Amino acid sequence: MELEKYEQPLVPAEERRLAELEQIIQDNFLGFVAVGQALAEINEQRLYRTESGRTFEDYCKLLWDMNVRRAYQLIESAKVVKQIVECQNVNNCSQNDAQPIEIILPQNEAQARELARLDPEDRRTVWLGLVQAAQEQGGARITAGAVKKAVKAFKGEQFDKVIKGIQAAIREHRSDFVSEEFDLALKSFATQIDIERRKNWRETSRKAVFKHLLELTRLVGEAGPGVEETACAMELDDREKLKAGGFRIFRMNARAGAIEEWQRNNMWTVHSTHDSPAAMATVYRELMLDHSHLRA
Repeated sequence: MELEKYEQPLVPAEERRLAELEQIIQDNFLGFVAVGQALAEINEQRLYRTESGRTFEDYCKLLWDMNVRRAYQLIESAKVVKQIVECQNVNNCSQNDAQPIEIILPQNEAQARELARLDPEDRRTVWLGLVQAAQEQGGARITAGAVKKAVKAFKGEQFDKVIKGIQAAIREHRSDFVSEEFDLALKSFATQIDIERRKNWRETSRKAVFKHLLELTRLVGEAGPGVEETACAMELDDREKLKAGGFRIFRMNARAGAIEEWQRNNMWTVHSTHDSPAAMATVYRELMLDHSHLRA
């Protein structure tokens, strides 16, 4: 039967050829690092500029038939690999000097793209955890799906820390006129969010949960007088906890015609500028569709 032909073990010649072909695939997969680094330098040095005022977005589209979002994905993926290489060069990035971990770099852009969703330190933490787990399993392959799952799990742990921090703050500041009813309701809400997360959002979507959280933030922002249009309703500690959990916080500055992103303390950086309030609102709505983006 034809099927039996493919069930036979590989002969030595076939094993050698398989290794050669897999090396070709791996070498070409790793080409994304060189592409991302080249695009990063072109963008940072503004080498795309011409007398016609061409933008980086124009350059990517006209020359490479690539949208700018894809270009930035490649740039970020290349940064991920670079960071892990740098980590390897500093004490072998070992958390236990007695048993250093053999660093394996991401083998394709899909793996690196998933890691790029995290902050630099968290990227290394998650990747090293995957490498160590693979080694403990006798050198198992690390797939892009495994990286995606690990990133989601890590963000879930960070979200747990944020919720627990908020709960602790409520307990420690009962003098701030927190009623027992409010305390109980908020704890119940946080517990239910945790239940839905552990169910992998099967019964309540993560998007729906964030819509409710954003609405609560809006209501708190409107609760007191004198809140300016560009103010942030969140307390500084909460913003820092959310950022540590992998979230990004945005606001609209109508006077400046810009969408701004919070960085730290009272520092906001311009994410994008717009010619009209309508254009700004459209981009802002698109940002809010990402569950990791929060409204200030």
